[in-house]
Amino acid sequence: MTFFYLFLGLSALLLASGALAIWRLWRRQTLMPYRVEGRLFSPSEARLLTALDAAVGPGRRIFGKVPIEDVIGVERRGGRQLQERAFARLAERRFDFLICDAQSLRVLCAVDLIGDRRRLFGSRADATLERVCRAAGLPLVTVTAAEHYDPAELAEALMAAIVPLRDEVHTRPANPAEEPASQDEDRLLAELAAAIRNDTD
Repeated sequence: MTFFYLFLGLSALLLASGALAIWRLWRRQTLMPYRVEGRLFSPSEARLLTALDAAVGPGRRIFGKVPIEDVIGVERRGGRQLQERAFARLAERRFDFLICDAQSLRVLCAVDLIGDRRRLFGSRADATLERVCRAAGLPLVTVTAAEHYDPAELAEALMAAIVPLRDEVHTRPANPAEEPASQDEDRLLAELAAAIRNDTD
């Protein structure tokens, strides 16, 4: 008889443990419906990243999917409403890629990939992003999603975006804090020019 009650007790304990495990699994899947996506970049983004690496050379680091508010700030001027609207323009937006100096990590250029199905704005360019970058003085290159990217063409596009804004900054009153960024841009431009020459040789 003692064995019988012991068996019943163990059976009840196992059933309770199983029910508790099932309840915990159900609760986790219901209240915390998350999963790992697997890959950080879509196939189109991965192809562009490979081409950008080849275009900018080893002296640069490329970061992907960076929230805009981590890079661009809002100046405290123009009143609270104006600042709130300025912050709202940055909400839920991100840079597909940022090209930075490998040593200083200064942001030199942003790249916006259009036509990728995982993009928030789909196949159209983000006009607000373009205006924000222009106002902040950050070069922005827009690239259309494709099966293949030519590193030399990307280098030319990056140079075409960086040079006008760099020259515009140089026409402003001198600011010692901007000198390191200017030197980083000069190094990037030199490497982009070398990449273009090597591709045409």
